[in-house]
Amino acid sequence: MKNNPAAHCRSGLLAFLLVLFLTTNAMGHNLWLNPETHYPETGTVIEIGIGWGHDFPENRTHQDVREDLVHWISAIDPDGQTIEPERLSPERYRLAIEKPGVYIVSAHTRPGAFTITPEGRKWGDKTEVERPVRCVAYRIVAQTVIVAGGDQNLTGTPPLPVSVKLLADPSALAAGDTLPVQVLFEGQPLPGANLTAKYAGYAHEDKDHGHGRGDYPVEVVTDGDGKAAIQLSKPGFWIALLSHRPPYPNTKVCDEYMFNLAFTFQVKE
Repeated sequence: MKNNPAAHCRSGLLAFLLVLFLTTNAMGHNLWLNPETHYPETGTVIEIGIGWGHDFPENRTHQDVREDLVHWISAIDPDGQTIEPERLSPERYRLAIEKPGVYIVSAHTRPGAFTITPEGRKWGDKTEVERPVRCVAYRIVAQTVIVAGGDQNLTGTPPLPVSVKLLADPSALAAGDTLPVQVLFEGQPLPGANLTAKYAGYAHEDKDHGHGRGDYPVEVVTDGDGKAAIQLSKPGFWIALLSHRPPYPNTKVCDEYMFNLAFTFQVKE
């Protein structure tokens, strides 16, 4: 059989693209919510900032927020009612805290898909691009919790494909304590999920390469009931990250989903 240099080049290119795909897009971008405080007084109005990018610096913002980045944002109040935060700008919303208790706020970007091809990454699924190699359908979601005193009720579940359920009142915890959580996928416990967490301003090691990955002060895996414990080493604002990648049901359209979740909370002094 004759050696075919062109075929070897194509095979090498596809292998390179797949490696690039698996490494550079393992987590991708994250969307997160930045309340000015997670523990406001009842009867006040708080602002909620929008975070976007890879890193979680001291000011909790990384990359610029586009005008159309947030496709949907909503809150569940202590009585289980859905309320809409007021949009002030692409990176800022306002929420009235009218009742004592827990508010669960969630948001997401517009769902989409990207496909790796021999020419590089293209937006769209396999049916929308030429010469598709591998496709990911992504959902980038954010969740946070705001506690305004009162009788705590942490059982609310946001309308997100993947979410975090708190198993303890975070307002009663401080540095040195542990925050127990349960990760849910489509409303059911998600076992074996890799959950990482860090506080605002945490400095990654050089292996991070500026993409917000690298090492984390908390790296845990959920148990058979989707539960895990986050060790709170420092007071301040925290972010917990999860990327769940189940197979896509129709490989002629796409190969896998990528559900990126960022859950933010605050640890008291």
